[in-house]
Amino acid sequence: MDGMKLISMMCYRLYSDISGADDEQTFLNFQCYPDKATLDFIVIVVKHLEISLEYFLEGVGMHFVDFTIEKGYGEMLHTLGRTFHAFLDNLDYLHAFPGIVMPSFACTEDDEDPDVLFVDYYSRREGLEALAIGALRGCAKNFYNLSVRFEVMWTKAEKINETEVVNHVRFKVTQVGQIDSPTLDLVTMERAKSAMTVALPASLAPAAVNFVSTNEFSEIHPYHFIFDKSLTVQQYGFGISVLCPEVTSFPAVDQLLELVWPYTTFNYENVERFKNLVFQFAVTKGTAKTRGTAGSVDYLGDYTNW
Repeated sequence: MDGMKLISMMCYRLYSDISGADDEQTFLNFQCYPDKATLDFIVIVVKHLEISLEYFLEGVGMHFVDFTIEKGYGEMLHTLGRTFHAFLDNLDYLHAFPGIVMPSFACTEDDEDPDVLFVDYYSRREGLEALAIGALRGCAKNFYNLSVRFEVMWTKAEKINETEVVNHVRFKVTQVGQIDSPTLDLVTMERAKSAMTVALPASLAPAAVNFVSTNEFSEIHPYHFIFDKSLTVQQYGFGISVLCPEVTSFPAVDQLLELVWPYTTFNYENVERFKNLVFQFAVTKGTAKTRGTAGSVDYLGDYTNW
């Protein structure tokens, strides 16, 4: 269940109390509704309760986290990272579902203050940053016993392709300190931590490594491509040639592919920012069956491999 669905459920339950509408016949809990219907509910609810939109959305975000814990997902969510920063780095793995309008998050540390994080929030929906703040505040409290303070640094619209624009908000998140009583019990928290403390050897590579040739690498990874910081393709596997037979040179990546996930402008800065994610692309030159290809990003010195 996504945040907008939960808002729909909460808003209509409040709306039905206000208006006397028939809950069962007028609004079904397990049906997806247009965003406009949900936003119309929100306007009615906040007006009736005489509260601000931001206050309401942040409260819904915090309740969303409580709801997921109540339904048994708390321990799973906590395993996304041992720290709040690690949790934010891995959060998008929960959102990588084609066809669902989900937000994206990227997190970086402040070079001068270890208690400060910068969180970039990307959404195709405008004006829901307060919902994201509430959800992240709830995660910090429930999973990491942590009090956090949010500051919206800026908001801007970014064009991610010829037709779509994403809403990009940067938060400054200050980790204030520990909370006395976490929501998850200590046994659950320690079990979640122990699942992530697996001792690994310093290197998984054998002592003597025989590097494969370009042709051998292409046979192992036929759909790979390597690009530099200017996003110019330097090498690609024979599978790309099959998908895009008209490509005979080394073009820019955006001439071959359109970024589907994460929702952000495709440039090298954002590739580095979302390096923990599985990137999803649609092939713009090729057959229809090549739509929706996905893969991970690896760094090779000054080059990047997908």
